[in-house]
Amino acid sequence: MLIDTHSHLFLEEFSDDLPQVMERARQAGVSRIYMPNIDSTTIEPMLSVCADYPDFCYRTASYLGERVIPSGTVNRPGASGSTQ
Repeated sequence: MLIDTHSHLFLEEFSDDLPQVMERARQAGVSRIYMPNIDSTTIEPMLSVCADYPDFCYRTASYLGERVIPSGTVNRPGASGSTQ
């Protein structure tokens, strides 16, 4: 049993052959695919793919700080744009 713990198959570049991608994953032994959204614009596409592939694709939520914190305000030592 294989579990894909982080996939963005809901992105537009996969839309043309998504059924084939899903079938290849199943044939390779993948039993679950967890799909974190990227930002607020990817929530609906992620939910749609998960609804189309129930019991195979599972939605998750993600929080990417660099997508919500203005550039130059990240307070992680060594981070790009760090103020420390």
